[in-house]
Amino acid sequence: MTQRRIVTGLFISADGVVGAPEQWTFQHTTEEAGALIGALVAEADTMLLGRTTYEVPCPRLPATSAHLCDP
Repeated sequence: MTQRRIVTGLFISADGVVGAPEQWTFQHTTEEAGALIGALVAEADTMLLGRTTYEVPCPRLPATSAHLCDP
């Protein structure tokens, strides 16, 4: 059995807030930050998301990616 790496990517504010990223991250995301997030996601072969993290982006996905939100 091959060991795999576990990599975590968190949205965390300068004062340590992790909760409710949908309320504060998107307004502060730059193109550079978006590229870094995209690279992190692109490298992953498996993603573990919490319910809210899973449900929040679904309405924003283009129709070609909507299948990713199917239960």
